[in-house]
Amino acid sequence: APVSDPAAPSAAAPVSDPAASNTPPLGAGVVGQGRIVRDVTDLADVASAIWIDAILGTGQNRPLAGRYRRWMDAFPADRTRVVALDAPSDLIDGALLRPSCAGWVISFGAAVPEVVARLAYDPALRIDVVDIGFDRAELAACSSAARWLGGGLTPALPVFRSDLTAAPRHKYEAGCVVVIGGAEGMTGAPILAAHGALAVGAGLVHVFVPQDVYSAVAPGALDALVHPLNFNRDEAAWEKTLPLDANHRRETRLGAAGADVPSDAAALAQALHRATAVVIGPGLGRTSFVAPLVGYLYRHLNIPMVLDADALHLVDLDVEPRGLRVLTPHWGEFRSLCMRHAGMKAYAEAGTPDEYQHSVSLLRRMISTYPVQVLLKGNPCLFANREMDVLMDTRGLGVVRAGLGDVLAGSIAGLLSQGEEVMRSMIKATLLGRLAVARMRVE
Repeated sequence: APVSDPAAPSAAAPVSDPAASNTPPLGAGVVGQGRIVRDVTDLADVASAIWIDAILGTGQNRPLAGRYRRWMDAFPADRTRVVALDAPSDLIDGALLRPSCAGWVISFGAAVPEVVARLAYDPALRIDVVDIGFDRAELAACSSAARWLGGGLTPALPVFRSDLTAAPRHKYEAGCVVVIGGAEGMTGAPILAAHGALAVGAGLVHVFVPQDVYSAVAPGALDALVHPLNFNRDEAAWEKTLPLDANHRRETRLGAAGADVPSDAAALAQALHRATAVVIGPGLGRTSFVAPLVGYLYRHLNIPMVLDADALHLVDLDVEPRGLRVLTPHWGEFRSLCMRHAGMKAYAEAGTPDEYQHSVSLLRRMISTYPVQVLLKGNPCLFANREMDVLMDTRGLGVVRAGLGDVLAGSIAGLLSQGEEVMRSMIKATLLGRLAVARMRVE
């Protein structure tokens, strides 16, 4: 509803009687002084200062067309003059990774998750959440948006804005991710994880796969560096070939490992030395000879590590890790993880009639017992951090499909590699994944 002169008093009140004969049709706009605009062609003589986008809500599930598309095209190029209510009308208009038509979004009670996700690639977007008196508990019970923002994040919504607004001068300044995975029949998983890390802005991704599948993986990861790796070493051998520095921070430089270090292990040591996050598990397999590497890196690396898929079946949570650890199980993997650890087994077996409440209780137990952060994938998704916050997104990824978990793990690592906080990394990656799914459906 563009306003011709916001400082001038209205000569006539806007139309407010729904029974009046001049009630505007659906899709029409009302400008100051009660004038009805039935299509964008009627705006030729209107000098608008502010546009309010209230055309469509969050139920949009297809590209804009017809008069809706014409209204979007008529919005001014200066986004600061466009204010969207709840969500921009072009929220999923087939161009998810470009700025929306609106520069300012005002939500009521709680923010729309897909709008918050836009902050990952549209840091200039302003989002304000207006408290309109809803009871927080009731809001959390009825709104998927509020159920994950209702845990105290809504008042601090600007923290979702990316702090990485300055363009990096070098690829390593944008984060370096190492992906370890892949096995016979599962060569696509590490590629998908690498693409997930690159999609959220990681500057460089190394992928280490077993030697026997290297030739199958390398052609599919043209934007990552793929290396063959001999996984068949015990933990003592990894400690010798992949030494850590005195602070247990990262591997020492290549020369400190000695002249006898095999070339594949030397390449891994060199990559990990500059890495700022690691993903281990996508397509890795559960054979006994890969377990020592999982255990060794889990215990000693002091950089963020995301454990997904098969790594969740090999890791020992009773071992104290040196750095941040993020687990990304689906519901079946989470239960299996609980049953393998004495500190969780009795609680997992107890169960309750309310599966959701039982899962929340298990999550709280896990993060209070072990130094890990958890994203429990599914519909809904549950997010848990070491501060005992358990948040829920009732819609999750919106679909269950092979490979999405690999992309999600890579995206989380990509965000962590750039210095993003862990809870925000898990939430952002999930919401961006859901946006990608919505885009696939649109296309």
